[in-house]
Amino acid sequence: MQNMIKTSTFQYRFIGKGATVEVEEDQFIIRYGHNGKEQRFSLDSTVILDVGNKLTYGIVDHHHLKSPINVNGKEVCSATGILSAYPSLLSKIDRSKPITIFVHAFPDFDCYASVYLASFYIQHGHFPQDYELLVDYAEKIDAGEQGVDFNQICTPYTISLVIGDVIDNQFDNSISFARKNELMMEKGLLLVEYMMSKLNSFQESEKCVDHPIILDANHPFQDEQNLLNKDYEKYEADIEDETICEKRSMYLLNDNRSQKVVEVDALFWNQTPKCSLHKLWARADTRSPSKTGYVFTFIPGIVEMDNNFKLETNRVTISVNPHFNVTLGELGKILEFAEQKREKEVFKNEDDSLKQWRDQGRQRWKDEWCINYDPWYDGRSHDYTIIDSPNIGSLLQIDEIKDITLNFSKPKVKNYYNKVLFPITFEADKYKEIVASFEDNHHFLSGKLLENETDIKYFRPYIQDYLFNIDGDTETTESYCKVYTIKLKINAGMKDSTLENIVKINKVDVILFKYGIGFLAVEVGLNPSFSQVNTLLFEEILDINKRLSSGIERKEFLAFFNEPLNSTKLDLKNCEKGLMFTHLTLDGHTVFEGLKKEMVYKFTNLMDWGHPIEIEKDYMQENIKKMFLEIDDDYVFGFSKEGAAFLEFDQGVSNLIAEKRDKKVEKRDLIQHQFYNTDFVIFLLVVQQRYSLMEFSKQLSRYGTQKHKISQLREVMLEFITHGWFSQITNDETGMQKFKKWNLIFETEQLHNEVIDQVSTIDEFHRGNNSKKIELMSAVFFPVVLVNLFAGIGYFDFVGSLLTVSDGTRIVLWIILTLMIVGGGFWVSKFIKYGKS
Repeated sequence: MQNMIKTSTFQYRFIGKGATVEVEEDQFIIRYGHNGKEQRFSLDSTVILDVGNKLTYGIVDHHHLKSPINVNGKEVCSATGILSAYPSLLSKIDRSKPITIFVHAFPDFDCYASVYLASFYIQHGHFPQDYELLVDYAEKIDAGEQGVDFNQICTPYTISLVIGDVIDNQFDNSISFARKNELMMEKGLLLVEYMMSKLNSFQESEKCVDHPIILDANHPFQDEQNLLNKDYEKYEADIEDETICEKRSMYLLNDNRSQKVVEVDALFWNQTPKCSLHKLWARADTRSPSKTGYVFTFIPGIVEMDNNFKLETNRVTISVNPHFNVTLGELGKILEFAEQKREKEVFKNEDDSLKQWRDQGRQRWKDEWCINYDPWYDGRSHDYTIIDSPNIGSLLQIDEIKDITLNFSKPKVKNYYNKVLFPITFEADKYKEIVASFEDNHHFLSGKLLENETDIKYFRPYIQDYLFNIDGDTETTESYCKVYTIKLKINAGMKDSTLENIVKINKVDVILFKYGIGFLAVEVGLNPSFSQVNTLLFEEILDINKRLSSGIERKEFLAFFNEPLNSTKLDLKNCEKGLMFTHLTLDGHTVFEGLKKEMVYKFTNLMDWGHPIEIEKDYMQENIKKMFLEIDDDYVFGFSKEGAAFLEFDQGVSNLIAEKRDKKVEKRDLIQHQFYNTDFVIFLLVVQQRYSLMEFSKQLSRYGTQKHKISQLREVMLEFITHGWFSQITNDETGMQKFKKWNLIFETEQLHNEVIDQVSTIDEFHRGNNSKKIELMSAVFFPVVLVNLFAGIGYFDFVGSLLTVSDGTRIVLWIILTLMIVGGGFWVSKFIKYGKS
């Protein structure tokens, strides 16, 4: 066993994790907490470990670094590891003097191990035997890679976690702050010394800290072992109580480089856990939904620092299991923004207090968002796998921190536009009458599908004629398409709707086509009074679109427009489920690349965000290929029977040079203009074709045996196919791509063929009926033929004989002749009428 240093040579001091250290000539200036209190210590007799936010002579800390230190190709993220790699950091220490070693309050294993190594090195000039094993163990712990083994719960690491709890139990939680920290350091150093002694006793080939008898039966940590044995029962009690623990799932970045996303099991504590090894039990719990253990944990804790303002604060530690190669990304930054906002609310009109709170005169990190010396720790020196509250605690409530955390991996909305198309059917022969009811109606203005002449000329000439009546009289009611805008003042959201505060109605058009199809087009966007002060999530927009299309808001839409529409001949009873034509701008920085396909798919198909889909399956990839049109990484179009979707992933332009910024803005403006104008017209053309064909099919089924109705319908269909059925609409290749995709999705070609087949079937039916009628006519004339044959005389002779036969015979013959003439005339008129049809 190696001789441990004499503790009388060293004294230990404990400071908050956010304490700062400045170097001034031959002194350390330590500022404690948030009141700026200073103490000075000689540089040659002071060592500061795992605290201080510096890495220099006498100070070994890593929490201020943006990433772990790389030592010979290996990342080092603990004070123990850094000290072992750079012992020269202790070179200015005068070994003849009493040494003061500072660590953070409530020390952990890294504190114990680094203090042990520093003390040994100062006393002996070298590190102890087998120190590398201690360093590796401390590295695994600080990186979050050292878990708990249910077959060997009691290990040096787990003992280090409950040292403070055992002390609290021994003193019935009445021990002073300073005394508790002193006792923790004594017990922690004893633990490390015991470990090193055991390692020295093992054979060289079996030396490891995880050795099954690293702690023998008579080890001096029996109280800690007893507490550990009971701790798992407390964990089970926690997770079984839904008011204490909540099981969820979280989407997290697979790592900061690939931007791929994985879904992991998450465990949220709503209050401070009863157990001590909470995080370790959760990570090892294979009863989690995916059997991987809870990769993500959200754990409220106890604030270790008092504040002079006597404000109530909270602590939460958020972490992920590093073994799963997931990261918390910018969650720490997002929480810090929320903290700064809350501080302004708490300290309004108290600028001096605000500056003192969290020491706003200095920056802990040089990041623009860090404006104080005690921010939320964002995990920068732990590969962004752990986040912790400010040392003074958070002014945010636990529930608020939880909501921010849950929403952090959810895409945020910057802008929302939607034109909801409600299809309306009417009798085609009522078109003139319906149009006339809109003309000179004080509720409506004559409208246009497109205002810009360039946009109109984007289409082929016959489309211009069909939609915009370019070659005809714009005032005539004989045009194929008419547009009317409701003059009703609409500027305060949707009356009596739960969406009233979120969504505002901007414009309402009625679009009528000659062939018995119309659309109520309701244009909506975000209510400025809401969007200026609230952040809307992507999943909330999904819900809004569903409600606008087929929820109660659909009924409210229709009821809202009853007054103006009741003054026309258009009947809203025939209004169908709404189709979405929607544009969504998302904050690109909140969108994980790996979620884009799923987002577009669910947005286009009006699905809930939580609806499970297997996006990587082959059949889904085939659907995506058919449904998506990706312009580039920032712009994606979606096509489905629910409507049209355009998702824009806005990465911002402020970081671009002027030339690139201008080009990106110009491209964005062009794509948006096309979507709102020409793309809408393309969508409308295809939707009009689809609903016209479906209405033709329905009427063919309804009037299949009524020749007159079928004759009228045939005339309307012939005109539709001649004027309203297109295969080429523009010379623009991208526009044609969209037209073809919508035709494919809406199956207009198939519908067209089905309607033609229906017409052929009906024709066959009527031809069959005519054959039967011919047979019947033959049967009527057949008796005459028989009479002629039987009498052996010609037809005119038979007529002449009517004058010469006896009275009884004459009556019979006249009856036969009358039936022949009447029957023949009836069927001849029928044939003439059928021929016309």
